[in-house]
Amino acid sequence: MRTIRISDEVWGEIAKKGKFGETPDDVLKRVFGIDTRPTDNQPPSQSFIFHQRARKATVTMSSKVENGRLIVKFHKGQSKEWPISKNDTVQKIREVRKEACDFAKLNGATFGQIMAVKKAFTNAGIYVSK
Repeated sequence: MRTIRISDEVWGEIAKKGKFGETPDDVLKRVFGIDTRPTDNQPPSQSFIFHQRARKATVTMSSKVENGRLIVKFHKGQSKEWPISKNDTVQKIREVRKEACDFAKLNGATFGQIMAVKKAFTNAGIYVSK
């Protein structure tokens, strides 16, 4: 991986060609026609993971923090709740976030739905750094 410096004008053009959720690297690979699918002997790259997460959700899911509980609910019926508050330790918040994301993945959540689970924390004013 290399780092390059680009002008604001070039950055703006990359942003115009980008799609929701794409990194600048993803945009440039698409524009240049670079195949990002892994070969049999090559592990998936971050770009390939992007292509996997580009699929559309087939099951509606909601996630929110309400009355001191994180609620993740799939509209097929599966749901789970975890107690959570702004006063919890960073470790506790991370544990709940991981459990909730694992639950979402187990139920077929897309990348965007998993990110929505994480966003439920920040929407509730509960912050934790990566």
